[in-house]
Amino acid sequence: MFSVMKLFTMILFIFSASSEISYVVNYTNGTTFQEGQVLTLSSSSDYYDVNITIPLSKPTYMNKEISSDFIFLATTMIIKVTLVDIDPELSFLIAQVHAKIDKVEIYKSFKKTRVIGQNVGLYFDAKNEKHVFYILNRNCEGGLFYVSVHGYGPKDPIPGGCNLESKIPIPPSTDIRLSNNYYNVEIAPPMAPYDPNCLENDVFITFYMLYQSELDYTTEVYFDGIRRMINYENITKNGIVVPFIFWNTRRMMSRYHGTNAVFAAVASTADGYSIYVPAQTYGCVNTSDQFCVYLGDIRTIIFVLFLMAISFLICFGGHRYVHIEMFSQGLMTSTFVCFVIMTATTSESYDIKLLISFIFGLVFASVWSMAWLVWRSPITIMLIPAFNCGFLVAGIMYYVVPSSMIYLGVDFNFWSLFFLVLLLVAMVILSTSKFGNILSCAFFGSYGFVVAGDMLLGSNFKYIVVNVLRRATVPNFNKAVLFPPFQTGEKVMIAVWVLIALAGMAVQYWFTRGQTSFPMCAPQLTMREAVNVAMYGTVERRIAPRKRKSKPNKGRTGVSSRA
Repeated sequence: MFSVMKLFTMILFIFSASSEISYVVNYTNGTTFQEGQVLTLSSSSDYYDVNITIPLSKPTYMNKEISSDFIFLATTMIIKVTLVDIDPELSFLIAQVHAKIDKVEIYKSFKKTRVIGQNVGLYFDAKNEKHVFYILNRNCEGGLFYVSVHGYGPKDPIPGGCNLESKIPIPPSTDIRLSNNYYNVEIAPPMAPYDPNCLENDVFITFYMLYQSELDYTTEVYFDGIRRMINYENITKNGIVVPFIFWNTRRMMSRYHGTNAVFAAVASTADGYSIYVPAQTYGCVNTSDQFCVYLGDIRTIIFVLFLMAISFLICFGGHRYVHIEMFSQGLMTSTFVCFVIMTATTSESYDIKLLISFIFGLVFASVWSMAWLVWRSPITIMLIPAFNCGFLVAGIMYYVVPSSMIYLGVDFNFWSLFFLVLLLVAMVILSTSKFGNILSCAFFGSYGFVVAGDMLLGSNFKYIVVNVLRRATVPNFNKAVLFPPFQTGEKVMIAVWVLIALAGMAVQYWFTRGQTSFPMCAPQLTMREAVNVAMYGTVERRIAPRKRKSKPNKGRTGVSSRA
């Protein structure tokens, strides 16, 4: 038998449950851990067996959570947990283990019950099986584990009782599957106690979610999210309901990179309820900083700097420097449209699509910048900024409209409404001449500038456009629930956006005061003079005809004829 090298206790979390686990650890020296302490276990060997007994003699409270506490495990340790003194009124138990580290394994005495993940759980019949399970830390480092046991009565539905897909006979856990643009939150169908054959579908399932602090990967915040979604009282107090759109046991969520989201599912009938094991995700594969930040490569850094520079010019000098306005907005718009079309129709790599789209944008922007020489109308200057402003307004509506509006899940309905809003906003801007052009430049340019800062700071303001891009290019994204987080980062970004937009409008009005609304595009304007126009208001001074001095009509005597 291996000896214990280190054994100590510490109090870490004030917010732990009011009904704590009283651990009785069976060592050769007979050490006993008291209630309300964090159990810390370590050994010098690769595997060290520890037996923990958790008494469940307390009655089941309204929130169903009868025991909970924290354990710190060293690397590659196995703990045997035995549940004793179970209330005879209980019908089944759900034992769950949560850890911030990835490879946590929980299992019974046979292989079919092995579950690996961060938020895992097991089902126990309260009367007809041994109440023993094992916890294995497979990671290369020690970590903190939160162990919780819930007890349910004979009228409560069994979470995962009608399972048809999972290898676990009754999986009570919530499964989160990540993809590039969304993630699926799935559970196995519950079973009503009066329907053991799962012939009826009258168990109501409600999904809840809670956003935690953005880009905060600390252990304290992680377990705080679990504790706030661990029982029914906390779930209804802290969580928001994720609406049903297409699937009863699944919710497809838009992925917000680096934002901590906690999900819990509640199965309820007229006589009782049960809670699935809550699950948590950061929207990224790994919670280390290099995986959960955007500025991870030189390509992204160059894009952010370019976007910040060009957006600054549009916001503060778009209407004054018309060539810059036409070229930059034409470049951004055509690159975006080309990228969307290529993503929807080709299978090229991301870099190839981005390169081709950028080259197309350069060509289109160059041609569009010279278009006003042919049409000689201010409409060529205002058209793209007006449509960009309309696109941004429509994107904001898609961003904030409640996801419970199921009719927007139909692509025809969504895109019809989207382009209707876009055209209405563009028509209003086109009808207001100088004011509309200044407004659209300041509005669109300030958003681009703020988005560049958003990518540096890590908030979710960028998803106003990203979600529209996903809707246009990602298959089945019409089934996704957006639910964008609105936290401190987003509030700061909105305030900065408004201030920069107002400053951009003021600067453009100041530098174009007392001048014509748009550069002169008269027929007598030569090509050389038009190309040299970099700032409107100077055209009239460059080509204004000189006043001819009238020559006196002298007679023979040298005196004017009037005289």
